[in-house]
Amino acid sequence: ADEDCVDGLLRDQRRTVMDNKRVYSVQEIMDILNISSTTAYELVRKKVFHSVMIGSHIRISRKSFDEWLSTQI
Repeated sequence: ADEDCVDGLLRDQRRTVMDNKRVYSVQEIMDILNISSTTAYELVRKKVFHSVMIGSHIRISRKSFDEWLSTQI
């Protein structure tokens, strides 16, 4: 029971962090959509939402991603 409570709190904390983010990583897109890295990078390559390279990291605009996602559902 205590483990379930801790799991719930951690889920709530992750949700709060995600709610406050302005960008997503490719890993976060993979988690949100439950897709493979190949598929996630293909979406980035096709420019279905706005993304930028910061050093060697890809960051995806949350606003752009959320707008795109709302058209897919």
